[in-house]
Amino acid sequence: MSSDSATAAGDDDIIFELRTLIRVYRSGRVERFEPTEFLPPSFDQTTGVDSKDITINPSTDLAARLYLPSLTTEMGRKLPVVIFYHGGGFFIHRAASAHYHNYLNHLTAKAKILAVSIDYRLAPEHPIPAAYEDSWEALRWVTQLQHPEPWLSKFGDLDKIFLAGDSAGANIVHNLGMRLGKEGKKVEGMVLINPFFWGKERIGWEGKEREGVTFKAELVDGLWPFLYPESIAGNDDPMLNPWAEGAMSLAGLGCGRVLVTVGEMDLLLDRARVYTEKVKESGWGGAIELVVAEGENHGFPLLYPGNKKAEAFMERFVAVPSPSPSLYSLSPVRYKLPILTMSSAAASFLNDEIIFELPTTMRLYQSGRVERLVKDDIVPPALDPNTRVKSKDVIINPSTGLSARLYLPPSSSTTSNSDRKLPVLLYYHGGAFCVMSAASAVYHNYLNSLTAKADVLTVSVDYRLAPENPLPAAYDDSWEALRWVVAGTDPWLSDFGNLGKIFLAGDSAGGNISHNLGLKLGSAGMKVEGLVLIHSYFWGKERIGAEGDENRRSKRKAKDADGLWPVLCPGRTELDDPWINPMADGAPSLVTLGCRRVLVCVAEIDLLRDRGRFYYDKLKESGWDGEAEFMETEGEDHVFFLFKPHSSKAEEFEDRLVSFFNKILESDRDKRSNFDEISGQSIRRILEEYIRT
Repeated sequence: MSSDSATAAGDDDIIFELRTLIRVYRSGRVERFEPTEFLPPSFDQTTGVDSKDITINPSTDLAARLYLPSLTTEMGRKLPVVIFYHGGGFFIHRAASAHYHNYLNHLTAKAKILAVSIDYRLAPEHPIPAAYEDSWEALRWVTQLQHPEPWLSKFGDLDKIFLAGDSAGANIVHNLGMRLGKEGKKVEGMVLINPFFWGKERIGWEGKEREGVTFKAELVDGLWPFLYPESIAGNDDPMLNPWAEGAMSLAGLGCGRVLVTVGEMDLLLDRARVYTEKVKESGWGGAIELVVAEGENHGFPLLYPGNKKAEAFMERFVAVPSPSPSLYSLSPVRYKLPILTMSSAAASFLNDEIIFELPTTMRLYQSGRVERLVKDDIVPPALDPNTRVKSKDVIINPSTGLSARLYLPPSSSTTSNSDRKLPVLLYYHGGAFCVMSAASAVYHNYLNSLTAKADVLTVSVDYRLAPENPLPAAYDDSWEALRWVVAGTDPWLSDFGNLGKIFLAGDSAGGNISHNLGLKLGSAGMKVEGLVLIHSYFWGKERIGAEGDENRRSKRKAKDADGLWPVLCPGRTELDDPWINPMADGAPSLVTLGCRRVLVCVAEIDLLRDRGRFYYDKLKESGWDGEAEFMETEGEDHVFFLFKPHSSKAEEFEDRLVSFFNKILESDRDKRSNFDEISGQSIRRILEEYIRT
């Protein structure tokens, strides 16, 4: 044999082997034997869960798979976020492994959570602490302020975060909890499934022969030095043995509650028991629970998700009660990227100055943190017992989180089988572009009433909010929602909606959106039936009318409005931006407005009253060939009808809207049915052409 071939043979010597799982050769070659099927992200037909993959750090290939449940009944609240770390001894499995993908589909649907499954680097190619570093970076990515990932920003409750994992992933969860506590941060809870803890000294059954145990203690003894060659303490490394000499006190865990589960036949059973006892004895102020699955082994419940014990565990996972607020002496874990050092992060948190405040509405801090001050009760879609209006939530674009709440009046039960279809109302909620949503109780209740009285099919658009998503995000979402409605892909729209009779309406910021969409429609050669601009948010550098009157009874002051637009839309032309001031130099002419009718509504003591009147006057003077109407409500302030819905003036206002939606122009009486058909086809055709160009 030549020296070269002898060298080659030596390089192919086995230097580490864990039977049935992994073999490592002197050359560095790694053989993994665990049969693993990898699945792509997709919409799961069985559970209704959607998933997608995200790259967190391209330089290290750190990635995550996100899981979003069906939001049909969950849009009334934001979802708890579970960050999941897969097991596999730190050296096998991925977030895309079939049994993890299937399990998280099932768990996401059952628990109504938003799950983030982390794909960290594996040993031995990337020795520990690479997995811990990736896992910490992923946690910081999930909890960052002004989150760029729309599923997290739109649907995730980032103040209610759980860390969960099995085996090596549970070990990661424990170590992240300790690091959080050291930083003075906390998450809602941790779930440790068959946690991989070990030590130099045998405890419990570890040194005894037991039938049915998957792994032997001798095999596990050699694993940590293989995973972490530079570890000084070996199997008593505090990352592996949480109660070893030199380990941090478990009293420092950065969470409010812990659920530990382990199989009765798992080699790691006694470690889980001791861990639970040590946490209880430490003086930690949270609640910890141990669940032992009788007769089960390592890999439960992931490998057998359909069995009764796995289902029971899932029920336990979902039903863990919230702890008392007194448990929380630590701050919620939230970070602003780029990642700060420990000292600078602490300094940033302590010195977080307010850089903008809209009284009673929103505060923006130097760190980017946003505090919304409006009391905003969220309600789910449902059949309204008073109006008999049905509602449902629909995702329009999962990548941005764009969604809508659809309302169907009781007349729809007889509409689908007749020649008459319902006018379609696209409604854009107000809230200064920075608060409220389509699920806000005041909008939900109002649109139930308006839908029933006007006998329209209503689509309430839930666009992205500033300042996390600066303008034009709200405009982009609103335009996309209009395109989606015109396409008629949702069964309610195709079965019940007259897509030749579309109205755009909105209050405050929503009125501004409706105006800007009207201009965009006109520039594309399209028209909708009408626009309803309610107390529209228009502004400008120069005061008009009574805007400068400090004694005005309006709850808003001009100085508050002056500072808001630069926060919503940084980098534009500020208060004379044509988006906010339709009369500014360079603004598109109102003659191009893409609709047949306009109703402008103002309230007498609203700060924005004079802007609305000015808009109506300029529209009439512009040469626009449509029909414009104006309504002013005496003695009322901004969006009064939302907060006093049963007052006589609110009812009068609603009746005026109903009349506007149901009005048939004299010129259309003989050709209305033909116009509906042609107009719907025309809008779709022109939209398709506009999108292409």
